[in-house]
Amino acid sequence: PENAARLHQFLLEKRELLRKAYEKEYGVKNYDIQFDLVAHSMGGMLARYYLMYGDQDLPRDTDKLPKLDWRGAAFVDRLLVVGTPNDGYLDTFRELVEGLVLVPGAPRLPSGIIATFPSYYQMLPGPSGGTAILDLDEGKTQIPLNLFNPQIWLQNKWGLADPENDRYWKLLIPESVAKTPEERQKIARDHLIKCLVRAWQFRRALSVPSRPPEGCLLLLFAGDAVDTTSVIRVNADGKLHDPEYSSGDGKVLVSSARFDSLTRKIQTPPLSRSPIDWHAIYHVGAAHMGFFASDSFWKNARYNLLMQPTPEQRRIFKLNE
Repeated sequence: PENAARLHQFLLEKRELLRKAYEKEYGVKNYDIQFDLVAHSMGGMLARYYLMYGDQDLPRDTDKLPKLDWRGAAFVDRLLVVGTPNDGYLDTFRELVEGLVLVPGAPRLPSGIIATFPSYYQMLPGPSGGTAILDLDEGKTQIPLNLFNPQIWLQNKWGLADPENDRYWKLLIPESVAKTPEERQKIARDHLIKCLVRAWQFRRALSVPSRPPEGCLLLLFAGDAVDTTSVIRVNADGKLHDPEYSSGDGKVLVSSARFDSLTRKIQTPPLSRSPIDWHAIYHVGAAHMGFFASDSFWKNARYNLLMQPTPEQRRIFKLNE
């Protein structure tokens, strides 16, 4: 939400610059400038929040959501959402617990640092983003875990709940704020709970079913060619093991990108449903960081950006005819 507010300010500034250019070039004052956005990975979540809620922050009462009025869509013609974890992804969970190695051979970024980033929690997996399973009795008892529940993190001593991470907190928290490991641990746990609660509020806001205004198109580009973590099992001691894989872009499951809610109640085969009213969905044979090297992506992106009229433009064309 904070970056959505920054995006809003950025668009207002660019809108004013373009209005001056239009007036100078064409003699048209206060032209209704619209933007096209291309948003990769978490940028797609940020951009969708902006379209739905504009520069509103999340309410202080975490049981409530901001007013859904699509105010950001007033400035956007098209949003291209590329490789976005619309229902989160499981590697976020693993990295918060175990740390992150960006490329083979690189030093591990410790969980004690990564777990201080609020945005990481906002990408934890929902039902179509992958499943963490508590595996007991040698696999006889399997319990799906709600990773937005702070109590689970505290019980398993994951991330900011792990006292072993104090050596990193000592670098981050000034002595004037906390001198002892116990004081730093209290701050870390408080931050963990706040991050999880706010992340769940953010994700609920993005899950509200709603149709964008007529003049705004939502276009999804999802990767489906790379094995992607779909299940992680958790031992009774909190250790992660035995991942399973499914179709995605290596980071984001295709089901998360589409924000799938599959049903078999009536239809055969099952139909994909989503709280997001996509205008079009394109499946691309690309890895998460490879979309922009894909000819398939660029051909479809160029068509939609340059040639595909929005519903509002179609209405204007029809009036002109």
